[in-house]
Amino acid sequence: MKSYRLAVGYIVVLVLIAHVVVGEGYVWYRHSISQLAGQGYARAWIMRAAFIGFGVLVQLAGIGRIRAARRHGYRELPIMAYGLCILASGIFSAPPFVEGISYSAPEAQLHTLFASAGGWALTAGIFLYLLTDAPNERKIVHAVALVLTMGMAGAFFALPAASGAFQYLLWLVGFAWLAYLGSGARLAPPGKAVLETA
Repeated sequence: MKSYRLAVGYIVVLVLIAHVVVGEGYVWYRHSISQLAGQGYARAWIMRAAFIGFGVLVQLAGIGRIRAARRHGYRELPIMAYGLCILASGIFSAPPFVEGISYSAPEAQLHTLFASAGGWALTAGIFLYLLTDAPNERKIVHAVALVLTMGMAGAFFALPAASGAFQYLLWLVGFAWLAYLGSGARLAPPGKAVLETA
């Protein structure tokens, strides 16, 4: 498997299912995606499975892409680190979105740590592709993804009342970029022949 599209499709489907069954109390534009897998929530297993499965599929796709283009496989390493962080964030859960429910603060802190590290790893992956990919049309896509990622991350912290909405937009940008890498179009290392990736 040399495409990230399966990982993206898998987690998108489970996010949609998690939203359908969440019921009252969860407000998408205020609460985080992670809180759909929060502690003390009976249906948290859906998003936990989403995070863990996504992480596994990203690893498999990254390994396949490295084998297909060994000389430029280093570009997949930040993306694989991102996948591992998302996997870990499915093991260590966020605080519940319903107030008054007891939860483990150390576990929530670990979740935040891995989620933040995943965001930085994905940003590094986009930046690395921006520096090394070709032709220029692909660089433009990477540049737009990088700007949007950094902008949404900044808005997430600057506007806490709508932090959930900005996090969803941030995930959307990341998923779209991963799908673009795995679109099956082409992966063109600088100065080298075009390589098929799907």
